[in-house]
Amino acid sequence: MGKAAKKEKQGQQASKKSEKKTRLFILAGILIFTVLLYSQSINNGILYGWDDGEYLNDKHISELSLKNTGNYFSNYYLGMYQPLSVLTIAINHHFSGTRPAPYHATNLLLHLICIILVFKIFMEISKTQVFAGIAALLFALHPMNVEAVAWIAARSTTLFTLFYLSAILSYLRYLKNKDLKYYFYTLMLFACALFSKSMAMTFPLALILIDYLKQGEISRKSLLDKIPLFVLSFIFGLVTIDAARSFGHLEGMEYSFSLVNRLFIISYALVLYIFKFFIPVKLSVIYGFPGEVNAFLPVEYYLSIIVIALIVLGLWKTKAYKKELIFGCLFFLVTIAPVLPIFWSRMFLAGERYVYLPYLGLIYVMGIIIKMLYEGRSRHIDKYRSAIAIIAIIYLAFLGVTSFLRSKVWQDPEQLLSAVITQDHRSNTLAAAYFFRGNVRDRYQDYPGALKDFNESLKRNPGNILALNNRGIVRGIMNDFKGAITDFDKSIKLKPDYADAYY
Repeated sequence: MGKAAKKEKQGQQASKKSEKKTRLFILAGILIFTVLLYSQSINNGILYGWDDGEYLNDKHISELSLKNTGNYFSNYYLGMYQPLSVLTIAINHHFSGTRPAPYHATNLLLHLICIILVFKIFMEISKTQVFAGIAALLFALHPMNVEAVAWIAARSTTLFTLFYLSAILSYLRYLKNKDLKYYFYTLMLFACALFSKSMAMTFPLALILIDYLKQGEISRKSLLDKIPLFVLSFIFGLVTIDAARSFGHLEGMEYSFSLVNRLFIISYALVLYIFKFFIPVKLSVIYGFPGEVNAFLPVEYYLSIIVIALIVLGLWKTKAYKKELIFGCLFFLVTIAPVLPIFWSRMFLAGERYVYLPYLGLIYVMGIIIKMLYEGRSRHIDKYRSAIAIIAIIYLAFLGVTSFLRSKVWQDPEQLLSAVITQDHRSNTLAAAYFFRGNVRDRYQDYPGALKDFNESLKRNPGNILALNNRGIVRGIMNDFKGAITDFDKSIKLKPDYADAYY
């Protein structure tokens, strides 16, 4: 090897080492910033009355042993099949009891691992450190992701995303190396994601989108590769339906909207998620379904379809990076689809934890748009480059501060629900917030407070049989037996087979 060639090789090696150090520096900075951002969430409590207690009080979780490990894979928890997620909570309980800090620390650790995976995936797709760094930073500090990290009961979201992203990374290596061991790893990691949360069912479709992004087409061989993955998705889909049915999700939470109105509600939910990606304000744990006036929804629900149409039109008309933009939008749509209010197995219209994975599609779209602006910049844009940089820094600071403040709201269940009541004045949302806060106050034996909340809830939703039943119980405890009987009778009249009210 000549001196020139040897010198060139050494230069390339030095360049690679420098790039690796830069990547590590960027990633380390993001992780440290994330730890600081969520450090206070470690001190948050256990949200009894908001699902946390339901998990920790379950005998399988509180009595972990090698003998009962199989129970996690043969039982449903709160209408969901999520054995690996429940098992991690049981392990927390085994070593920590009901001390909340270890549970929150575990959630934060899972979030940090997901950030690393996001960085690696975007690095693999874009081959650009800046792109990967921005993507990981947005994912790390977006306020809509706080719910998935700060809420113990949302463990399934961070855990399934960890396996989902790991499987995507493994698949990218399979595409690159054509080594079957990476396909096997992909299959195993996907199975782990399914055992963590049913939202992972979208994985085969996500891989098809990756094929489209990487290869510009979807080949027959590519589709054949996905058959085992689709089989797993189908099996777990059936299990998910059975789990929801066993908990009453498919019966007790149906809404009597017309088919046309349902379509507008779905479009509104999509627009809501997209809007809060860019401007995450008025965040809430409760996004109630709309009320109808003479069979009509509020006007914003009908207007939402215009926004969807404009997005589709924009994708159709665009020429530069069309494939990339379509990929990002479809990744968001595909991964959010299982939790859209289609079959009404959801109590609420939307949930912030649901976008933890899907927002990666919108993050990718944002990155492509920034890249398009940078590459096609004019002197006019160059002139305001400093101003644009300042606006970007202010926006990132806004996201970080909002996430920091948002994680404090998750300190206890009453504070969490009181925040909804303070900022939201929509009738259905308030009805739900008062109902759940009434349950929390009932649990802590604040019976006058609970009665007041149930009254407020029923004022806005007189047909809520759960609120009627629970108010009846509170009235009975407070020796208002006549009022209690009246509430139970109303519950039975609304739902003749409601066993709890008879009891």
